[in-house]
Amino acid sequence: MLQPYTTDDVPPLVLIGAQSRAGRAIVQAWPRGRVIPVHRGTGEGVRVDDYAVVPSGVIPADGIVVNCVGTPHGSEAELLHLNRDVALRWAEVSAQAGARHFVQLSSFAVYGRAERIDAATPEAPVNAYGRSKLAADHALTEVGLPVTALRIPMLFGDGPDKLTQLVAAVRKARVVPVLKPPVRRSMLSYAALASAIIELTRHPVFGVVPVADPTPFTYELLADVLREESGHCPIAVPVPGPIRSLVRIAAAPLHARLLASSLLDPVSAWRFPINEPASLLHALRQLARG
Repeated sequence: MLQPYTTDDVPPLVLIGAQSRAGRAIVQAWPRGRVIPVHRGTGEGVRVDDYAVVPSGVIPADGIVVNCVGTPHGSEAELLHLNRDVALRWAEVSAQAGARHFVQLSSFAVYGRAERIDAATPEAPVNAYGRSKLAADHALTEVGLPVTALRIPMLFGDGPDKLTQLVAAVRKARVVPVLKPPVRRSMLSYAALASAIIELTRHPVFGVVPVADPTPFTYELLADVLREESGHCPIAVPVPGPIRSLVRIAAAPLHARLLASSLLDPVSAWRFPINEPASLLHALRQLARG
């Protein structure tokens, strides 16, 4: 059983993919001077040309390793290499080095099109990205190192993300879709993800750990926030069921982002402190003001 560390005894954090959006948020949140950034760019840290090649001696004994490397783009083989093989290689070397904990950023994509996610939801990915993430989660259980597969929903809060684009489009058009059944989507800010990593490494939980902002996104919530923050009341436009079905057939990724629910059951969610500035509601209010 790992003992929680104190603020005076912060273990070193090896952060793979440190220049990704998630990585940057974690660097900002982790105690200064205790992060070993690993990246393919420029700047401080350990630069690698290939994430699958682990530099000798980079992982200290009793350190924590967090893997932020991953992509939804590429062929099945490319996705398996970057999303599964890289994670597995770093976990194996971490185990050999005597690391205390390995955290893998997983994804709700492993559940496929499930509209409600709980402990009984089957793992049923529908695309190569979801399959590669699930393959990593399963492979990491065989490493012999304490591992957490942190399953996360759509992330927001760093630049022109999907949430920013959606709110901007609704503000400009002053139209919000009305769907039956209504869309309810779990989301998480990058800042909240960093908070989850800190809490998770201070008080470890191993295995599959699903997280999300306790407030789900809904178009009704967006309309209310726009009304409160901008003074404009968007027009509610019903989206007929046949249109919704047509979008699902013709443009599945668009349907998944805009017209489908993906809600983490609050009972199944791992709870951790989220500061108000890192919350979904705060982000919606900021975006509503333009």
